[in-house]
Amino acid sequence: MTAWSFETTPAYEERDIVQTKNAGLWTRVTRWIGGKEAYTVKGNRAFQTEKAGAHPSEGYPCQMGLVG
Repeated sequence: MTAWSFETTPAYEERDIVQTKNAGLWTRVTRWIGGKEAYTVKGNRAFQTEKAGAHPSEGYPCQMGLVG
């Protein structure tokens, strides 16, 4: 039997960069004016939501890697 160990690392910053780059002019202007901060719960961006069942917030963008 083979056992694998995985390491999960959140990738919210990378996702934010891609979304900002792909955003339209109006979205960029409103973010600049409003200074929208990321929504967090107790300081964490990854939290459980209740839309159509229990799912992580923003789909939990992450990077996976092998440990060891």
